[in-house]
Amino acid sequence: MSRCCAPALASTPDPKGGSMVIHCDEYGRERTETILFIHGAGVAGWFWNKQLAVFSATHHCLVVDLPDHGLSLAEPFTTVEAVADSLLDLVARLGHGGKAVLVGHSLGAKLAAFMLARRPELVSRALIASALFRPSWLLSAMTSEKLFAWSLNLYRKYPALKRWQVKAFGLADPVMEAALMASYDSLTAGALLRPTLAYANRMSLPEGLVAASDKPVMLLAGSREPAAMKRSLADLATALPQAESHILPGCDHVYPVKAAALFNDLLAGWLSR
Repeated sequence: MSRCCAPALASTPDPKGGSMVIHCDEYGRERTETILFIHGAGVAGWFWNKQLAVFSATHHCLVVDLPDHGLSLAEPFTTVEAVADSLLDLVARLGHGGKAVLVGHSLGAKLAAFMLARRPELVSRALIASALFRPSWLLSAMTSEKLFAWSLNLYRKYPALKRWQVKAFGLADPVMEAALMASYDSLTAGALLRPTLAYANRMSLPEGLVAASDKPVMLLAGSREPAAMKRSLADLATALPQAESHILPGCDHVYPVKAAALFNDLLAGWLSR
């Protein structure tokens, strides 16, 4: 494994000036096909550990920590478009042949959809897992900095509550649980709010998806996720008629971890076709 902290040299400049610096871990450079794993809000690249255990043996894997997360915590998350462009430039520089398979979950799935629409020539295929493009009361309730600050203060004041929350996440893996605990310890209310607001402010499907109609796409959602998530999958399936879609039975939002064997089997089968 090699590590890189890569300035993404965004083709759309960061509104604050300069280029984003996005931490990226790299595995299996000698493999021929690149996969870029993009995590969701509130976690970091460690979220994909159960995928890396499988796919680093067969693929060149890039795993990022998004802005305001993990080892990219010092880089503010600005907009979905700016972060998507930064990730696309990372693909152009580090992906074999200047391309990558995109595997995104939640916020990472929305970023993958925007990447696919904005620069389809850099994307060989895309797995979009639980990208929300419909209004959700839960997401609306999570756009308060005061709420995030209150929650973080509770976790710091009552460590047992934080441990309970980590267990409730359902990781069932001590290494990943420790990583989530560390995430909670390092996060600030602003670092939680900025990505959440960026996510909530982009509820329309990205323009340009029609240009990706020749790309293999897989769309996933869990059967136990809110109706808005399943309607979002249907919207994406309409925009991308070539896409393969699956509602995963008995799964909530964290299925890449809780149902890792199912997720990995779907990903491996799709990559082989």
